[in-house]
Amino acid sequence: MRYIDKNGLYNAGFREKQDELERKVRPMLTEKRYIHTLGCRKMADMLAQRWGCDREKACTAAMLHDITKKLTDEEQLQLCKRYGIINKYAPHEFSQLIHADTAAALAEDVFHMPPDIVRAIKLHTLGSEDMTLLDKIIYLSDAIEENRAYPGVEDIRKAAFEDLDNA
Repeated sequence: MRYIDKNGLYNAGFREKQDELERKVRPMLTEKRYIHTLGCRKMADMLAQRWGCDREKACTAAMLHDITKKLTDEEQLQLCKRYGIINKYAPHEFSQLIHADTAAALAEDVFHMPPDIVRAIKLHTLGSEDMTLLDKIIYLSDAIEENRAYPGVEDIRKAAFEDLDNA
């Protein structure tokens, strides 16, 4: 099973779809954010395999989770207006959190993603009480991908493979 999975023998087109998505997303990201996004996708793939989640959905959500992060606050506000997003963030939170809402809207509108991927993108910053497996994987992948370095990240990485809810 590991050989089949590692070599993508039953995931025809998986790598090609991810490569195509990467080409589309790359111009939307700064260099630093691109590296983070690739790390997030790698972690999402590993967690999806560990916990039995759809790899393609996890990798796709990871690739799209920060697609509006480099936009200015004004550009973010324009997207909020366009998509009817209600800003629920305090002024000091806006720049760090609104991208989850706007990225989810673009994922749905521009990339035609299904509701479960859109939801995982929307929840990747703050989470929620009723997170699905995909939601948890994207939330954690963003926090613990290989380029993240902060006190305790190694403990969370380890926990993510032992007990997803605890992580």
